[in-house]
Amino acid sequence: MPSAKSGWTQIGLLLGSLVLLSTPVLDQAPPSASPPAKSLKLRFEAALSDYHAKKFDAARNELETLAREFPASFDVTELLGLVYSAQGKYSQALAPLEEAVGLKPDSASAHANFATALAECGKTSLAGEEFRKAAVLDPSEENLNAWGSELLQRFQAVPASEVFQRGTKQYPRSARMWVGLGIALYARNQYAAAVQTLLRATDLRPEDPRPYFFLANAYLLAPSVSPGAGSKVIARMGRLMKLHPRNPQAVFYYARCLWKEDRERGKQEDLRQIESLLKQSAELDPTFPGVHLHLGILYQSEGRNDEAIQTLQKAIKLNPNLAVAHYRLAQVYVQAHEKALADQEFQTYERLHSQTTPQDEQEGTEIGRFLSSMKTPESKP
Repeated sequence: MPSAKSGWTQIGLLLGSLVLLSTPVLDQAPPSASPPAKSLKLRFEAALSDYHAKKFDAARNELETLAREFPASFDVTELLGLVYSAQGKYSQALAPLEEAVGLKPDSASAHANFATALAECGKTSLAGEEFRKAAVLDPSEENLNAWGSELLQRFQAVPASEVFQRGTKQYPRSARMWVGLGIALYARNQYAAAVQTLLRATDLRPEDPRPYFFLANAYLLAPSVSPGAGSKVIARMGRLMKLHPRNPQAVFYYARCLWKEDRERGKQEDLRQIESLLKQSAELDPTFPGVHLHLGILYQSEGRNDEAIQTLQKAIKLNPNLAVAHYRLAQVYVQAHEKALADQEFQTYERLHSQTTPQDEQEGTEIGRFLSSMKTPESKP
């Protein structure tokens, strides 16, 4: 069937999905077909042509008439729902898409399109059941991705990981399946396992920056990783920076992963290189709060209090809810013997910290935005 594109609101660490389906094709009317059947076919094809040409008003007008004349037509009913969806009228789309499911309950595309409209209307639990039915009927990469993504949308990381695990076995060359599994493992706080999974995803699509950013976050949050994993992460982030030298987050994450790897290996940190990389990232995107936070942390570690205060204040100005920046600024104020200012920042930190998770405090990551972007379907090689 035609595509029904989801534009779900992202929540926290979880992602939505994009369900792309094939174009509907009516059976050719046999020579002996009645005039009404021939008329249905010709008029439906005209409406379908308007749909593909994005002439949605014309398609809707024809399809609404056809739906009254031929209420038992699956193709007409479903395409009418998809036209409503294409116009952003998801609540109107629900009725015809649900009718289409009733007319052809064994159609995976019907369940998937109905699920997408339900999700757009905020009916995530019902949407999840429809995505599940679509995946059972047709365990395609698209349907498994939609089902697993919807489970993550509802914070059901364990069943989501099972769906994506199945997906990696059925579609071992699909970066999306590996990214989805990595996200599910990340949501379960299994950061080391997420690192191994996301390393695979970056190798499947080395030109795509998105899996790298999640890989970096998993590595930075992992208390420990398997021997050699840190070096592999550094190599992948270095590759990303070469591929996208003007991407501020590519430079930022390379600096941070390099910093962590040096510390964990007991290697003398090259803070000048790390400082240079962080400044480079800040120049590429001055509005990125995470880079100012970590420049401030670097300055703090070297006792450069004035620079640390100025940089941490900039991070807080860009994101006042950045709890860890308030905590670091409070520490610097203590070192600078500014007790009143330190107490104020500590109080702010305690208030914000009670409302956030460790992932939220890995600021600047904008993980939610990244996850939402992963609903874009990958191109096939």
